[in-house]
Amino acid sequence: MRALRGRIFGPRDSLMASPFSLERRRFLTGRFASSVRAKVVHKARGSIFPPGTENFERLFSSCDACGGCVEGCPKHLIHLEGDPPLPVLRFDRSGCLFCEGYPCAAACDRNALTLPTVKLPIGTAVFHSSYCASETGSECRMCASACPQKAIDLIDGRPHINESCDGCGFCIPACSTVSKPAAISIEPRRET
Repeated sequence: MRALRGRIFGPRDSLMASPFSLERRRFLTGRFASSVRAKVVHKARGSIFPPGTENFERLFSSCDACGGCVEGCPKHLIHLEGDPPLPVLRFDRSGCLFCEGYPCAAACDRNALTLPTVKLPIGTAVFHSSYCASETGSECRMCASACPQKAIDLIDGRPHINESCDGCGFCIPACSTVSKPAAISIEPRRET
């Protein structure tokens, strides 16, 4: 086998010393590996990115974690998370207002976020019945009352998400006051 490798690939030392293999090893263990890791971490957690995120690839390749979007968000929903850090929304205290002028996107001078020309959904609410107070026979309307889009219909006392949901997240802190963990989460919108 050793003789065969020497004939096909050349001696092991010459293969490891070639500039191509060194560049390739740097590529495979450097930025490329961290980008794959970041994509897996952020996508696996189902991160919700701020308005103005056209797609994950653009955000990942352009964002340098300057924090402009974090400072630009009046509701303090945007946090830098992950490795490398990227802006994600956390709905533990409030929801996204889709503010006029999108100050979070306007604060990004790296072109990672672009100023939306129309309001686009950032996600969709998902109901988890096992955590809902309605499953215990209690009547609760907190999520439906908190939704500015009227995207939560109560049918037989249970929440049902309708098509007008834009992923604002106002339902989550409202639900958290009654149920821990919240019976509603936001799933990222699907990229086209």
